[in-house]
Amino acid sequence: MKSTLIKYSLFGFLSGLLLFLILFQFTESVSEGVHLAISYFTMFVLALLVISATKQLKRNRGQINFKQAFTLSFLVCIAISLGVGLADYLFTAVIEPDFIDKYITKTLDTMSKTLSPEEFNNQKAAFLQQMVTFGSSIAMAFFMVLNVCTIGLIVSLITSYKFSKNS
Repeated sequence: MKSTLIKYSLFGFLSGLLLFLILFQFTESVSEGVHLAISYFTMFVLALLVISATKQLKRNRGQINFKQAFTLSFLVCIAISLGVGLADYLFTAVIEPDFIDKYITKTLDTMSKTLSPEEFNNQKAAFLQQMVTFGSSIAMAFFMVLNVCTIGLIVSLITSYKFSKNS
């Protein structure tokens, strides 16, 4: 299990890092909705590594139980999420340090066009408070790691159940 874990974790970490760095380079050329859809699609594609890792472990061992499958798959998911989180941090802190300011400006502009003046002022105050609390590069990277881990947990549970049931 150790060699499979190292192989897929390293590949997942590097894939998450590189795919999201490439994805972040196109943030300004597409709409926020398209960018979000591509981000989630990329997370899903990265989660497919979990299935491959679990399938490889089963092929090597012949039989695996739920605990073995879940341990391997979730550890691979953690490695992937750390790669994605590092990409997020590098992008928002190093490559595009004014990303957060641009994000705030763009979001407030969208809110001003879609909300009534009274509602805009209420939402603006709440949004700016959230950005003070959670608007750092580290916080954004941490939330990205949690997001990818959550998707990975779901994929890990399903994959582990499927491969342990077939044993």
